[in-house]
Amino acid sequence: MSPWRGKTVCAHGSNPALARGRSAPPLGVPRYDVLPVGLIAAGFFLGMILVPQLLRWALLVHTSFGLHGGDFLGAPKRRLLWAAPFVLVLHPAPYLAVGTVVLTTFAVRGRASLGWLWFLAGFYAYSLLMGVLVVPKLLNLRRKRGARNA
Repeated sequence: MSPWRGKTVCAHGSNPALARGRSAPPLGVPRYDVLPVGLIAAGFFLGMILVPQLLRWALLVHTSFGLHGGDFLGAPKRRLLWAAPFVLVLHPAPYLAVGTVVLTTFAVRGRASLGWLWFLAGFYAYSLLMGVLVVPKLLNLRRKRGARNA
């Protein structure tokens, strides 16, 4: 029979009261803090990929349905309506947008695991960051164009 049978070296198992409770985290960092940080980073990274694609698709829709004119086309009266099926149905961005909204709805209602909330938090953090950085520049550009045309 082993002299260590029934005895443990770690502090957690040496005390019966401690054996029933949760174990102490290594280095004082809770184990569950690593997962949310990683999921936020993954969501932020995915936002770096998807947000520009969604913005590019929105610009494509705006261009397809807007009036076009110019030196060789004459007055602005032409639209690219023939491109609408390609832009709205065949482009993957609207499906990504709908999937993001559905996933967000499930996560907020509690039907998805908590990890999805952390992932979406990173995604929306990147979206918010881009909004804060890009919108003022677009407004400044629009103001300069208006001053030039007036």
